[in-house]
Amino acid sequence: MRQPRAKIGQVRDRIYRVWRAGVGLGLLLLLSGCASNLSYHWRWEVISPWDPQGKANFLYLVAGFPVTLEITALSIVFGILFGLVIAFLRLSRFTIKIGRIELKVYLLFHLLIRVYQEVLRNVPLFTLMLWMYFAAPIITPIETDPYLAVVLTLSITAAAFMSEVFRAGIESIDRGHIEAARSLGMSGWQTMRRIVLPQAIRRVLPPITSEFVIIVKASSIASFVGVAELTRRAFQIIAGPLTQTRQPEIYAFLTLEYLIILVTLSRFSQWLEKKTAIP
Repeated sequence: MRQPRAKIGQVRDRIYRVWRAGVGLGLLLLLSGCASNLSYHWRWEVISPWDPQGKANFLYLVAGFPVTLEITALSIVFGILFGLVIAFLRLSRFTIKIGRIELKVYLLFHLLIRVYQEVLRNVPLFTLMLWMYFAAPIITPIETDPYLAVVLTLSITAAAFMSEVFRAGIESIDRGHIEAARSLGMSGWQTMRRIVLPQAIRRVLPPITSEFVIIVKASSIASFVGVAELTRRAFQIIAGPLTQTRQPEIYAFLTLEYLIILVTLSRFSQWLEKKTAIP
């Protein structure tokens, strides 16, 4: 069993090296001006830390990192929490007895969860954000600022995907482990917390970390409601009188910023998977 795993690891490393080389080559072509019309004259001083005006643009763009990372982190945390709650409700078997009649309340929970998941999976993220920011305050007494609207949109969308991942991970645990824990006197919650969840989380790490990458990319929708994250700051600089014609340089730097975040997250997720892998 070790040889196939070793071969899979070698193939994965080769794919990553090819991907890294491709990204490096693409950036090299982009920075050298070969990736666009050859008549375009690149002026990197507009974002150069060694140029007075370029330094101001550079610092303003880089200041978007904390905002993007904060939005991403909050959305991931709330997405995981909401996803776990939904997964537990999906696996629940709540019943209510009224006399001789037993009402299977869990069927209602399951139906509502399925509707929620189908809506969140099939409606565009930008449309959901418009609902959260513009429509929700009109039909409800709840006021949402742009930052809160973006975090809620990303969180509930991520929860719809993560809930199914968590549910599948929990159901994949061998029933014998659960029965052994119950035979030792553990309660249902203790069994879930000490036996089931630790194993399930290890198994669902790859799809969960992939969802993290999606959240980072999707955080750019915050720019359309005025949150000053990476993409919004790039738009604001391009709107300036001295940088209106320097869009390729600004967008190239914006691409580099997202690459730094995503490549770092990808490497961290690979390290985490190896660290938590079952020997």
